[in-house]
Amino acid sequence: MSSQASNALSVADYERCKFDLAGVIRTAVNYGSANKNEGLQRDGQALLAKLASDRFNLAVVGKFSRGKSTLMNALLGMDRLPTGIVPVTSVITSLAYGTNERVVLRYEGSALYKEVGLADLAMYVTEQGNPGNQMRIMEAEVQLPADLLRRGFYFVDTPGLGSMIALNTETTREFLPECDAIIFVTSFDSLFSADEAGFFADTKSFVRQVFVVINKRDLVSAEGSAEVLRVAKQQLLEGAEASNVEFFALSAREALAAKLAGDAEKLAASGLPEFESFLLDFLTSRKSHEFLDSIDRRAVALLAALPGALHQELEERLAEIRARIDGGAERSAAGHGESADGKDSVRHVRIGACVVCGHVLDKTFQFFSQYQYDLSTSRSTQEKHIARHGFCSRHTWQYESIASPQGVSTAYPSLLESVSQELRTLADDFKQGNCTEEKAAKVGAGCANCPACEVIRKAEEGLVGRILSAIGTDEQQCPSVCLPHILMLVRRTEKNELAQKLLRLEADRLFVAAENMQRFALKHDGLRRDLTSDEEWHAAKLGLAMLVGSKRP
Repeated sequence: MSSQASNALSVADYERCKFDLAGVIRTAVNYGSANKNEGLQRDGQALLAKLASDRFNLAVVGKFSRGKSTLMNALLGMDRLPTGIVPVTSVITSLAYGTNERVVLRYEGSALYKEVGLADLAMYVTEQGNPGNQMRIMEAEVQLPADLLRRGFYFVDTPGLGSMIALNTETTREFLPECDAIIFVTSFDSLFSADEAGFFADTKSFVRQVFVVINKRDLVSAEGSAEVLRVAKQQLLEGAEASNVEFFALSAREALAAKLAGDAEKLAASGLPEFESFLLDFLTSRKSHEFLDSIDRRAVALLAALPGALHQELEERLAEIRARIDGGAERSAAGHGESADGKDSVRHVRIGACVVCGHVLDKTFQFFSQYQYDLSTSRSTQEKHIARHGFCSRHTWQYESIASPQGVSTAYPSLLESVSQELRTLADDFKQGNCTEEKAAKVGAGCANCPACEVIRKAEEGLVGRILSAIGTDEQQCPSVCLPHILMLVRRTEKNELAQKLLRLEADRLFVAAENMQRFALKHDGLRRDLTSDEEWHAAKLGLAMLVGSKRP
């Protein structure tokens, strides 16, 4: 399988190939476990661990005050990293995906870590809060629920180059071998220092890809920007072409402001979208092919220990995966979380518990809290309950779970007596040959007359109607709902276009849930549960609830 395949995989395709490779390896590991082949188990487990630990380090380097932190904030669309002209201390600050915003501090020579709030980050990574890294922090990992980080990409904010603190530059140099690519940030107000030029010459020789970003484009005209770009290329490349170096001019400050304000026109003018597009293409093509090629080769070797029939079956599955990888963008995106143009369509999807199910649960609890009391104390409530033939079977046991034996014994004798009399009447009808199927069906409880089922129906219909009114024509305003309730929304709307959008949105949400389940399974099998996010921990229960709704009260 060529690592230079011409057709790039989308992010969603990359993940799918990872999960499918894990399935092949998992089968081999299970065989090794069943047949006491410890070597096969060990090697397969190590390969699963590598898949589960998939991490792509994209380091952001440059002198302090060039706007590195502002650029990272702009890329993430979040104003979270501390910015300013005060140089950061010699602490590597990485950005990884997390369900909730938090900072995990890891210390030199220790397996212990400390969790702090994002607002306290500056106390640990700036020169003012932690001069010379006296706290001996090895890495500050900032976990954010940012879409760009969700699929295993790690952005690394390095200490400034050429600062007054020599340790800062040394820390950055030592970290570079861990990097898969580098964003080298300079600025229009002061293009390159001797330190930066020397550092750039070192990095481009051993890093696969370097992105040179000239920040603060808002300080110059369009003509001036083009000239500075020309000079930068001439200075850094010294007239030679470098296939692993790309240049971009932009304004990170204006890009961040535009993203926070939702101003598409200003964002386009900032120059950031062009850089983002190139960066994402690199992350989802070069990274994917190189990493998957490595896993594939090791998986082929792993299968050699398997018997003929199983070996052949798994070889065929590997061949199919290889064909999809080499086919890249030519492969049909249907059913894999992509839009018709092949772009990842689920990056901005948020999933959670169904709001309609939650509303129904609240209303049902309120109903039972009052009704079980009334049923044991009010004769009129008992008579109405008798007329309805009681609860349906499910809600009879729901009622029993919250009512006391005394309450049940007070409330239900009259209903049992009523049903007893109905059965005697039905027996007489049989004797006289007058019994019909319709008469027999009326004896006993059913959902049609169940008071609890009626509460649920009204709660569902009321909230679904309010959701439709709130949505209008924008499906993105639709809160998280399960499949049964999205179908209820679709049936209720008279707008075909909205119905289509709602169905596609739910398809994307189910796809994200499926990915979270597969990530959990992979990290569990690869013995890397420490890497599991909150969404992945709860993926199994949430995935089922999204498919069929929460457990019915």
